[in-house]
Amino acid sequence: MASEAAPQTLVCLQCRREVDVKPTLTFLGFQTFQCPSCSANITYPLVPQYRKSYQIATPIVALMTLIGLWIGKPLIPGIGFVFMFYALLRDRALVRGLKAASRPGA
Repeated sequence: MASEAAPQTLVCLQCRREVDVKPTLTFLGFQTFQCPSCSANITYPLVPQYRKSYQIATPIVALMTLIGLWIGKPLIPGIGFVFMFYALLRDRALVRGLKAASRPGA
């Protein structure tokens, strides 16, 4: 997957202007860009492909960990599980912030 997305029209969460930018993808799949109007570094929620992958993989790893504990051979989830779980939590917060910023009169 490329580290840069196609040009998009996004709303700056700082100055609330629509800007045409090429957001870059972070290691976890968040879109980031620098607003040309106010120079703020903006982070947008996860790209849908990453979100779906994390939503599928995180519960599977958690379930396998619980099954391992149940049968007496615990599976230690690892750092990847922690990263996916963090990404989903941060994505939820960013989506809420984006919805709040796009509300009229906010």
